[in-house]
Amino acid sequence: MLDVQINDYIRVSRTQGRGGPAIAKIIRAKHVTQYLRHIKRHSPTGFNYGYMGSGPADLALSILTAIMGKDIAEQYYQRFKFELVATQKEDWWILHVHEIRQWVKVQQQFEEFVADSPKGANE
Repeated sequence: MLDVQINDYIRVSRTQGRGGPAIAKIIRAKHVTQYLRHIKRHSPTGFNYGYMGSGPADLALSILTAIMGKDIAEQYYQRFKFELVATQKEDWWILHVHEIRQWVKVQQQFEEFVADSPKGANE
């Protein structure tokens, strides 16, 4: 997990126009930029977005690992891909650290709610 601040954000962009592979950078509030490390789990060719595939899965896993740590990333990256990475259609987009943390908090609260619900309540 990186030492990121609340005003930092992730900027994702295409390297070769629409449909091409993507790069992701962590932009610090102090204008320091570093490339997001690719955690190779599904895609040997790198990041991508805008569809439900291996490149978006690795991007989701890498973002969550950098911001939230490995354990949380492992737990939520497929859902993060589905909700936030696969839905992106623009040539570039950003996610603020505070948005990512809030998204994880909502997921955790939902899981707590479901765990505390009486059995059979959804039947």
